[in-house]
Amino acid sequence: MTQSMVTLLFVFFQFLSVSVRSQSTSMETTTEFVFPGFKDYQSEIQTEGAATIEPNGILRLTDQKLNVTGTAFYNKPVRLLDHKNLTTKAVRSFSTSFVFSIIHSSPSNGGYGFTFTLSPTPHRLGAESEKYFGLFNRTNDGDPNDHVFAVEFDTLQGFHDGVYNSGNHIGLDFNSVRSDFQESVVYYNFDDQKEGFQLGSGEPIRAILDYDGPTQMMNLTVFPAMLTPRKPLISQHIPKLSEIVQEEMYIGFTAATGRNIFSAHYVMGWTFSSRGDRQAAAPLALSDLPLPQLKEGSLDNQASTRNILIAAGLIVSILMVLGFLAFFIKKRKTSNTRKKLQVLIPLKHYHYNEVKRYTDSFACVVGRGGFGTVYKGNLPDGRKIAVKVLKDSKSNGEDFINEVASMSQTSHVNIVSLVGFCYEGSKRIIVYEFLENGSLDQFISMNAASTAEWRIRLYEIALGVARGLEYLHYGCKTRIVHFDIKPQNVLLDCNLCPKVSDFGLAKLCEKKESIMSLLDTRGTIGYIAPEMFSRAYGSVSHKSDVYSYGMLVLGMIGATNKDRVEKDASNASSIYFPDWIYKDLENGKQCKLLGDEVTNEEEEITKKMILIALWCIQPSPSNRPSMNRVVEMMEGTLDALEVPPKPVLHFPAEPLQDSSTLSEEITVYTEV
Repeated sequence: MTQSMVTLLFVFFQFLSVSVRSQSTSMETTTEFVFPGFKDYQSEIQTEGAATIEPNGILRLTDQKLNVTGTAFYNKPVRLLDHKNLTTKAVRSFSTSFVFSIIHSSPSNGGYGFTFTLSPTPHRLGAESEKYFGLFNRTNDGDPNDHVFAVEFDTLQGFHDGVYNSGNHIGLDFNSVRSDFQESVVYYNFDDQKEGFQLGSGEPIRAILDYDGPTQMMNLTVFPAMLTPRKPLISQHIPKLSEIVQEEMYIGFTAATGRNIFSAHYVMGWTFSSRGDRQAAAPLALSDLPLPQLKEGSLDNQASTRNILIAAGLIVSILMVLGFLAFFIKKRKTSNTRKKLQVLIPLKHYHYNEVKRYTDSFACVVGRGGFGTVYKGNLPDGRKIAVKVLKDSKSNGEDFINEVASMSQTSHVNIVSLVGFCYEGSKRIIVYEFLENGSLDQFISMNAASTAEWRIRLYEIALGVARGLEYLHYGCKTRIVHFDIKPQNVLLDCNLCPKVSDFGLAKLCEKKESIMSLLDTRGTIGYIAPEMFSRAYGSVSHKSDVYSYGMLVLGMIGATNKDRVEKDASNASSIYFPDWIYKDLENGKQCKLLGDEVTNEEEEITKKMILIALWCIQPSPSNRPSMNRVVEMMEGTLDALEVPPKPVLHFPAEPLQDSSTLSEEITVYTEV
């Protein structure tokens, strides 16, 4: 065989080899996964260091311990390279979304942060804590052979942070903790205005990272998980990503704490997609995700003297708070007292002068009631707050403790978020998030349901409210019964997402199915369940909230409209319970509630809401569905719903007055 033939054969086999390798690469399967918590996916996550998957399914990267690192990577490599020809390679499109929470060791002290990372290996050997995020060390930081891309979520001014001297920023890192691009943490609302928030707030925060391969554009959006921002925080052309990505990369998270400061870093859920059609990663529903569960005594045994002194100071402060609160709740049972105090301890305790400064000396009133006055304010980080200043009450602070203890246990998208409280002398103040769009009562009174779009939106609001009550009854460690569900206590955020508020009459149940013993009648006339007035109807329980929800829904669709009631009422009972609704259902006239020109979809939604509401307001609590079942009914089809039996009640001859909160024993109902 001649030399020329040997050369020709060699070139031919080389061509075949490259061709087969190219075809093999192009046929590689893509990576897609959805982890709504990690309890059932432990085998697919590789953890090292302080990282672990806790029993409730949350991924904890670091606990509140000093000077540790934690990493968690998807256990299979991801192929992100597309080989266009023998010499050119490009990074294919990918998308990821995750919900996380960072909880500082104290409201003003925490660090350092965590990263979402693309790495050629899931083992970050030799990686250091503090400013290196458990990703690099002082030797390899900046080495182009690292082949690491990371998005850093930084809560502290650190290495090369430049103008971001307050920490709380996001950066895009390439082979180094020195960020090529960084931005202070904000999101863009629907007015294109920047709204700031804290990564270390402890609240659920959602991050969405999208990379478009053909255009090499990367978009990063970070925002409080219950909101919907208008545009990304960072949008950059990233051609150098192709220099980073290798044939096989691992995706995951790294985190670190410091020698003197520390935070707990949690990932609650994670989705990823590397499909070439630019399809976004699947969304995550907050209601499906686990919540952080901090453990006491998490300080490292080798903590410095400074940290021991700080801990001692905190203990003294806690004991003082316990002493003050014990004075107001000394008449409570010991078990209930202990539980509520344990809830109050971790909350932010504001001084009265701070609250006064945040509200510009209580300049802007946004609401008044029997409980006191609500003022609008702003925290130093830009967050808007509502400040409820309670009036002196006869209950020696019981209402205050109930409200704070109840709200402190909630972290659901449909529940108003508690920010903190103030207790100084006779001053009892509750600080919570401010919602721009006011109450559902105002929304309904503005005739917002006069168009098809808003009629359907009312249905969506009703389903949000139902999920919020479901969370109070089943999602908290201790069941919370609200006892004052009404349109005025459902607030709407900038996206018209409903949030249950005002927990002043709420009660905590020790057991899931416990029957409650009340010495007073609590709630608002028109929404109070019959058993609250007469135990002949049954025992008081979480089903009392179900009744109030049913009356709320009837009000949303106009079934308790005052003009309609006065026109159609044949007796006094119709003022409280609209008997004529059954007649309209029998005659197929329920769409009259919406006026003329309604679509089939609107008519179906209206009938569904009526049927569900009628099930909820059954006189006997045992005949009412649970809030779990209510949510199922709202999400299900109309065909699956049956017409409930018509309630038989007897009402007083005199009409009931407009809604007002009750605090004394009232006997309005009597049996037929």
